[in-house]
Amino acid sequence: MGTMFICVCILACFQISSVLSDSVIVSSLRGGQTNLTIMDVNVTGGSLSIIQSESFLKPQILTDIAIDPISGTLFGFDFRYGNILQYPGFGRSGASVTGSVVHKGLTRNTLVKIAVDWVSQNIYWVDPGFRWIGIQSVSNQTKHTIILHDGFTYPVSLAVDPIHRVLFWGDGSSSPKIERSSLDGGNRRTIVSQGIIFPTAMTVDVDNEQLIWLDLTRDTVEMAAQDGTARRILRRLSHIYLSHVDVFKDIMLLTKIDTDAYVVFVMDKHSGDIDHTLPLERTDFINGVVSFKDTQPTIINNCATALCSDLCVNTETWFKCLCVDGRTLSSDLLTCVDGPGSLHRALVWTKSTSLCATDLRVINDVSYRASDTCIQTDSDIIHFDVNARDRTIVYARGSAIYITSLDAITSNRQLLFAANDVTGLGVDWRDGNLYWSEGQTDGRIIVHSRQERATVPLIDSGLSMPRELTLFPLYKMFWISGDVGIVQIERANMDGTNREIIVNSSSVRAPLGLAIDTLTDILYFVDEGFVKSVWLNGTVMEVEDLEGLSSPQRLYVYQNQLLVISGTSSSAKLQVFSSRMRDLTFTEDISFPNILGAKVLDERTQPDIFGPCEENNGGCEHICIPLGNVRVCQCQFGFQLHQDKKSCFSEALSTNFVYVGDWTHGRIYQVSLDTDQVAALDAPMVTNPAGIEYNLKTGHLIWSSTETNLIQTINTDGAEYGILVNVGVFGSFADRLAVDYTSGNVYFTAVPFVGDGFVGVGVVSPTGVHTKLVSYGHSPRAIALDPSKGIMFWTDHGFADGTSSEVLAANMDGSQRRVINSNMGWANGLTIDTTGKFLYIADGKTDTISKCNYNGICSAFFSDAGAQLMDIKLLENSLYYTAWNRVHITRIDILNTGDREELARNAELGRLDSLALHDAAYTVSSQCTPNDGLGPCRYLCLPRPEGYTCACEDEQEESIDTCSGIFTKPSETKETTLPPLTSQPPLTSQPPLTSQPPLTSQPPLTSQPPVTDSSVGVLVGAVVGSLAGLTVFAALGVVACCLYRRRHTQKATDSGHANPAFDIASFSTSNQDIGHDQISFSDSTKHHTPASNDYEGLTTNTPPRIYDRPPIELPLSPNPQQPVSGNLRPPSENYDHPIFYTPPVNVLHTRPPMELPLSPNPHQPASGNLMPPSENFDQPKANTYMSLRGDSLVMGSDFLNSFINNKK
Repeated sequence: MGTMFICVCILACFQISSVLSDSVIVSSLRGGQTNLTIMDVNVTGGSLSIIQSESFLKPQILTDIAIDPISGTLFGFDFRYGNILQYPGFGRSGASVTGSVVHKGLTRNTLVKIAVDWVSQNIYWVDPGFRWIGIQSVSNQTKHTIILHDGFTYPVSLAVDPIHRVLFWGDGSSSPKIERSSLDGGNRRTIVSQGIIFPTAMTVDVDNEQLIWLDLTRDTVEMAAQDGTARRILRRLSHIYLSHVDVFKDIMLLTKIDTDAYVVFVMDKHSGDIDHTLPLERTDFINGVVSFKDTQPTIINNCATALCSDLCVNTETWFKCLCVDGRTLSSDLLTCVDGPGSLHRALVWTKSTSLCATDLRVINDVSYRASDTCIQTDSDIIHFDVNARDRTIVYARGSAIYITSLDAITSNRQLLFAANDVTGLGVDWRDGNLYWSEGQTDGRIIVHSRQERATVPLIDSGLSMPRELTLFPLYKMFWISGDVGIVQIERANMDGTNREIIVNSSSVRAPLGLAIDTLTDILYFVDEGFVKSVWLNGTVMEVEDLEGLSSPQRLYVYQNQLLVISGTSSSAKLQVFSSRMRDLTFTEDISFPNILGAKVLDERTQPDIFGPCEENNGGCEHICIPLGNVRVCQCQFGFQLHQDKKSCFSEALSTNFVYVGDWTHGRIYQVSLDTDQVAALDAPMVTNPAGIEYNLKTGHLIWSSTETNLIQTINTDGAEYGILVNVGVFGSFADRLAVDYTSGNVYFTAVPFVGDGFVGVGVVSPTGVHTKLVSYGHSPRAIALDPSKGIMFWTDHGFADGTSSEVLAANMDGSQRRVINSNMGWANGLTIDTTGKFLYIADGKTDTISKCNYNGICSAFFSDAGAQLMDIKLLENSLYYTAWNRVHITRIDILNTGDREELARNAELGRLDSLALHDAAYTVSSQCTPNDGLGPCRYLCLPRPEGYTCACEDEQEESIDTCSGIFTKPSETKETTLPPLTSQPPLTSQPPLTSQPPLTSQPPLTSQPPVTDSSVGVLVGAVVGSLAGLTVFAALGVVACCLYRRRHTQKATDSGHANPAFDIASFSTSNQDIGHDQISFSDSTKHHTPASNDYEGLTTNTPPRIYDRPPIELPLSPNPQQPVSGNLRPPSENYDHPIFYTPPVNVLHTRPPMELPLSPNPHQPASGNLMPPSENFDQPKANTYMSLRGDSLVMGSDFLNSFINNKK
């Protein structure tokens, strides 16, 4: 059935039934049917043993199950038909029990969840497609109602505590959160809103009043009190996709779903330790598991004696009666009376000579077509609209406009006649005003007030062939105008002012069928057989990739579903596409012969005003929490709420801290080593950080990004932002960084995101001069430097299976590359002890930290089983490391590894990745130290073991003389052959570290002679003689230059620059994995003869190049090979879940002017999730995802406003 059916449900029930006790039921998919396995179990402490088990096969596809332990009834959600089924008396008679429908018409979505209140005898469901939570009586199929339908965007998890009378649910939208309410939906409040992304499943530990949930994106199993306090992470399991959770005595049951293994983990609920997995037969997928025990708390069921006519739920003190949709509670608070009409939420649709209304659930269950109610007309109806406030439908036939009531749809009355045939029609539900378009070359848009019975033209000039008029009454109206070849989409205020084109004729050919998604502020339309979309302000347009789409004609958006009318005449159908964060997925086809148009009548989609958080995020900078008609602002983790109660800020730590990159949330945090305080880096340009480094001398943070591919720098307080280099122009991103404190140069490892991208090591100066040093490897990662020795070390992660992982070394100019160790699994982290000349290497596959000498002879130093070690740093006698399966930073004493400390143990943090320390020991190169780290060089001084290399930028020409002030020429460099390392012993048999050969035993790498006192006299004489000769030469040169300049001035101007550059990449390097590289220069580099115009106008006192560069502007070069997570660092082949992944949220702040390049990767978190503007619908919605598109984005003093100004 495909991965879309992978979904597992776990629910805990706490009362013994007559047929079941201390049992676990596992539901799995096998050959398009459901296999139910019942296991009698014994739980002791954190362990579970199976006494006996039986299996039964059912014909449905159950993607979620729940059980009522009182009656022994098993409930399941049948994905195939969108129904909730019940299996009465399930247990040992399960083989003969058939399922019957309790409720039908749910979205066919694997994230639909069900939960049973076995005390009140109700079943709840959460439907992400309809965006609501419903309740259904177990005993009466006709009794159901929607209790919650607003304030969330994508509800995906659900849990019920029948004992404490509480309902919980999780929202996996762009503003993710966990909420709770009473069982009737009242007393609603948010309990978790920070450090959460996609709470895919939850359950309740009733005995301990704890809520337990899984965050699929954060890879966490988490627990908190039922009010959201005392939150902690029980376990982080990177690259293991857990779908559901249940608590059962002292254990939890967790289901794992991926492409090759479907198991149920048994976890100790106190420690988070995994004891074992349940033995199961091989199935297609596990898609459900429930457990229940033989003892549970007792409670009185107040509903048992209540006289509610429809539905009853228990409250904390008594009971409450609820009414089914369309009915209202009478004054006796027991009896429900009929409201207007039988269709409370309806699909209104037109077909040839008919206007019809049907139960809304028909879009998921065609059987509701039996309830069609229609009115016959004498011609086709194309243009119509609905008003849920007075339950009316207005439609046009030719120039006549009619109105009918949903509750009396078989009759109608004429409202008025237009001057011409109506070409578009809409109703403002707030005041009932009617808008329509009419006419051809002299078209008009007109409004009619039903209250005042007045008609006024709003636009009556310069309007050609207006049609498809569509309203968003809280904002603007939209329409199509123009003829073939000059067609465009326009918008204007509701009074006709501020008319503007949002899609011009160069982008569309024959658009029709406008539909507005008011949740995402997107306008959809059909054009040339495709469904296209554009932001409501016209800034971004896309062609939607809709698998299964066939001949689209008209569109309508309802909640998280796009309804597409496809085909014509008898073959016409309604196609349903489920939407999550603008990701549209085909759900089903429903046959609707001759259908022409469709709209939904639902009062909750037609509000008088925006909700407190819907417009401009409620004025909150970060998180807006609605509380009825008011709101409360919150800040994301690491920030504090300002006194204005809207904006957020972060106070930077000044001493004794460590920076850490949060891979999950795309942020960088400071963590105090004294108090464990955590402060976020208040910089909006931080997106998906990979490598981070702190410059101890300048106090600047340097980081790289897998989203922008930039290496950037900023002060700790968020000021002095700058871009050092765009590694993306090489088809790569920088994974890790290291600072050479001699010069401030930043060395980086480069990982390609395109096939021919640069892979290896590069360097960039503080002024942005950059060059590639080593081109080698598969996935370079950590890097460390010893400038005093002129040596750099780096790791290569290798492949996911643990092959090709290496530790390498080279001179800091890129020469003498060699593999010093190839015994690692995933060589992730690397730090250097320049005093003792040791390396510490973190292996993420073996979870071992090794201690190595500079030759790569290693021994195991420390292990942390199951941690998946990532980065590592040394500070004095302490090692700090991160691990993807640990929820903290770990410190160990290198003198006593038993001395361990856990830092930053905050549940809100995600996977902790790269580290940067506030202080560290470092060395410098004495020969490159003068002249602010340039030594005798003009652009880059790169240390070597016994000298230095002067280098230029990659794009400069390969010319030694014009690039460098003084250069150690290759002909003067003595080649040194290091012994091959293939014979080094394996890790387990390596000799003690004390036996390593001293580094000084290596032969020198250069023969550059030192300057001695005896040579001073000779040197002075040479200088004096040279000056005398230069004086004569200069006099002759002046005359020659003057004549030469008159002839070649224009040619020199066209040459582009006067200083052709030496390129270190011109080295010809062998690709052997062992030994060393034979370094040689190409002939053009050795014997470069300047062209006749190379030095035109150049004098001996030419000032150095000024690197106060203009802002970098980057092309749009999407990265086709980046994973959706935005970080190319998976040590597992099953890195990102194909269905549920949610990207992190980026918050925009105010910053100094800069120009930000726009080169988003289409598989990165910011790409493909095009959330449009919100403030006046011309600004991006806060806490949503944006794909920054266009040629470039100029970031002025206000990042957000500059973005908007460029997009308008």
